[in-house]
Amino acid sequence: MVAAALLGACGATPNGVVRLELAITGDRTAAAERVRERLAVVDDRDDISLGDVDLSEAPPDRLIVGVQVNGGPACARFDVAKAAVLEALTKPRQLSLREVLPLDDAFVDAVAHELGDAASVRRDSRSVYLTVDAPDTLDVVGRLAGLAVGAAAAGVYVDARPQGGPQYQVWPLAQRPELRDGDLVDARADHDDHGQPFVWAQFSGAGAQRFEALTARLTGRHLAILVDDLVMSVPLVMEPIAGGRVQITMGGAPNPTEAFGEAQLMAAALRGGPIAGRVEVVSESASCAPQR
Repeated sequence: MVAAALLGACGATPNGVVRLELAITGDRTAAAERVRERLAVVDDRDDISLGDVDLSEAPPDRLIVGVQVNGGPACARFDVAKAAVLEALTKPRQLSLREVLPLDDAFVDAVAHELGDAASVRRDSRSVYLTVDAPDTLDVVGRLAGLAVGAAAAGVYVDARPQGGPQYQVWPLAQRPELRDGDLVDARADHDDHGQPFVWAQFSGAGAQRFEALTARLTGRHLAILVDDLVMSVPLVMEPIAGGRVQITMGGAPNPTEAFGEAQLMAAALRGGPIAGRVEVVSESASCAPQR
């Protein structure tokens, strides 16, 4: 159950900040940990920026959550961010594992045609994914969101280019998921014997059997892990994995501390699930600059 009451109105400050206050009724200790995890996952999205989060207890059994949402000019992004926050706290996450398909000419041509001359499209050195350089004004994600070529669909996520500006990696993903929500029962971040962070995930009995068959078929190839249609990781399958427990190594972060933070975010996203108890929006107070 979600109820809303608007307490503030847009003013004239430039930062476009909205404070959203939620009340959660139930086990406050368990809810507090899950709230921080779930909001960290939301804040990790490229299109959403959250500020400070504060938690306080209220009698008899309520947890009050205050979260600052950076809504952009005139709070134009607030509705998107608010919806993402509420979905993260109240709805089960949607998990899917999808095969990364071979990068064939038809897929390359389709991406290049969809983006037009403004974008530069090229294969990576291993011919596993496409690298797209594009101006800020080109909505690459939006253009490719509905792209499907034969049995493939485009999974897109943004990477930073050293020279500045957006760079995209475009992976051809199978449309049919290999595993879904009920197949994964737990996920946690940890360190290996060398102090390197990783995420371990545990599959159910039936999920473990399907995962073993999948990794046997995809050994030497990549597998995409998506949560709520967002690509979380595209690991290389090194060998068939039996027993239902998988270890996902972390790469790309410049130091172990940052890498472990990314591992914690991935584990929280994989665990997903709603917060136990009733979540209500008790107030919104906005301070938004008008668009020019």
